[in-house]
Amino acid sequence: MKRMAFISVFVFIVLLMVGCGENGYGYEHEGDYHHHYEEDYEYEYEHEEEFVFESVIPLDMALRLFTELEEIWDRDGGALWGVPLHAPVMIACRTTRQAVGNQPDLHGILTPYGGVYVGELPPGAHISNTALWIGGIYWGMAIWDDAQSDLDTLVTLNHEAYHAILGGGFAGPDIEVLGGNWVLVEDINISWALEMDALLSALRSTGDARLEYVTRGLSYRAWRRYQRPPLTPRENSVHYGEGLAQYSDHIVFEDLEDFIAHRIVPWIDHALEGEHGNGINYGYAGGALYALLLNETGIDWKTDRHRGMDFGDLLKNAMGITELIPFDLLVLERRGE
Repeated sequence: MKRMAFISVFVFIVLLMVGCGENGYGYEHEGDYHHHYEEDYEYEYEHEEEFVFESVIPLDMALRLFTELEEIWDRDGGALWGVPLHAPVMIACRTTRQAVGNQPDLHGILTPYGGVYVGELPPGAHISNTALWIGGIYWGMAIWDDAQSDLDTLVTLNHEAYHAILGGGFAGPDIEVLGGNWVLVEDINISWALEMDALLSALRSTGDARLEYVTRGLSYRAWRRYQRPPLTPRENSVHYGEGLAQYSDHIVFEDLEDFIAHRIVPWIDHALEGEHGNGINYGYAGGALYALLLNETGIDWKTDRHRGMDFGDLLKNAMGITELIPFDLLVLERRGE
C-alpha cells in the first residue's frame, strides 16, 4: 500500500512538471515569463494619457528668454546690488490665464513641460507686469503680448525680477490731487521731461558740460517741487521704487546707448507729448538717470539706500553744485518750440 501511494505521488509530480514546462511556470524558456509581463505592462502604459499643454505662449521662446536671463545674471554675479539677481520669473497670458515659469511653485500650479514649467493661474491671481506671490513663491511676472518683441519681454522679466528680489514697487505721483500753488498739469509734465532731458545730456557729456546740464535738470526739479511741495516725498519714493528697477535693466543691454534708446528716451517723449500719468514715467526714467549719474561720481550711494532718499540732493552734493538757475530764468517749452 505504501509503495503504491509513493508511486502515485511520484507520477503526479512528474506529470505536473511536464505540464508546466521546463522552468515549472508553464513557459518553455526562462525569459518567457518576463517577456509576457513586459508586454502586459507596455500595453497598460500605452493607454495612459500623456500630459499635453497647448500653450498660447511659445514655450521655445520662454525657455530661450529664461536661459538668456540666467546668463545675464551669471555675468553680473551680484555686482549690481551685492546680491544675485536669480529670481523666479514667469510669463502669463491675461486672456487664457496660462503661465510659463522658470521654476516650479510650491503648490503644484505649474508642471514641468518642455524644459519650463506650465499651468493655469487660479482665478484670484493677478496678472500684470509686476512682482507678486503665486503658489508660495514671489515671482517677477511679465504679461504675454504677441505684439511685443522678445527684447521687451526680456527687459520686463529682468525689471520684475529686481522687484521680486529687492522689492520697492511704488505707484507714480498723482499730480491732480496734490496741493500747492496753482500750476498747469501740462507744465508739470514738461518740467519732468526737461529735467530728464537735461540729465540725459549730462550722462552723454563730461566736465563742465555735464555740470551745466545737471544744474539745469535740478533747477527744473526745484521749480516743480516749489509749485507742488507734496511731490517731493512722492517723487523720491517712485525714484527708489521704480527708478532703481529701471536702472537695473541696463545690464540686459551690451551698450548704454541701446539701454537709453529703449528705456529712457520713450519716457521723455511721452512726457513732452503731455500724456496724462507721467508721474510714473518720470519715476522710471528719472530714477534710472540719477542712478547712472551717481555711478559716475564714484560715491557709494547703494549701501544705505532707502525709500526716502533724495537722489537729486545726493547728485547735487556729490558734484559740488551750490547754486541753481533762478526760476524766472527757466523756460518751460516743448522740444523744438
